[in-house]
Amino acid sequence: MEQASDRTGSTRDFTSEPRGAALTLRLVQRAYRESTRAVGAIICALGIAMVAITLARGGGPLAVGFIVGVAFAILGALRVIIANRLTPPGGKT
Repeated sequence: MEQASDRTGSTRDFTSEPRGAALTLRLVQRAYRESTRAVGAIICALGIAMVAITLARGGGPLAVGFIVGVAFAILGALRVIIANRLTPPGGKT
């Protein structure tokens, strides 16, 4: 365990749970990662909806709505996958 003494000679443990700014930073990083996953899932769902609506209205595989919808679905899914792979083991920040 790493310990350091301050001016008064008392020792403090700097390897215990993060306090103050470090804890706030961990919470912000977690919120960013979770919001990235949520936005990716929403983009993927919008892409799937675009494809479904385009096909329901008689569009084919070369219709703009179909192509853009597939692109949205793929990019949204990739965003979620990449965010999950960047998560540290154990889900901790």
